[in-house]
Amino acid sequence: MASQENKEAPNERLVIVRGWGDEPAKLNLYAIDSKLNRAIVGKTDTAPTISLPMEYVFEFDQQVFTRLLVAYESGDMIALAELYTNETRKVICDQEPLSDPECAAGRGRQ
Repeated sequence: MASQENKEAPNERLVIVRGWGDEPAKLNLYAIDSKLNRAIVGKTDTAPTISLPMEYVFEFDQQVFTRLLVAYESGDMIALAELYTNETRKVICDQEPLSDPECAAGRGRQ
C-alpha cells in the first residue's frame, strides 16, 4: 500500500483529507471544481475518485499529517479538532497541477 500512496501521476499531488469521523487520510488531489467548491481526490490514478467539499482538503505536510493521525488514533478529538483548525492549510488552487481552468488561473478559493 505504501508504494501506491507515493505513486503520483503528472496531474496529481498529495493532500490531507479530513475523512469520516475526522480520520486523516493521505490522498492524491486530481482536480478542483471551483464553481462547486469541490476537490476530486483518490488513492492512485487507477483507483476510483471521490468529490469532497474543499473545506475537507488541505495541503500535505508530513509533520501535520503525523500529528493528526496520532491524535485520531489516541481518540483525542479535542486535540484533533484543534489541529485541523490551527495546523492545516487549505488547498491553494492556483498551484499546479490541477485541471480546473479557473483554478489554474488563480480565481479559485483559498
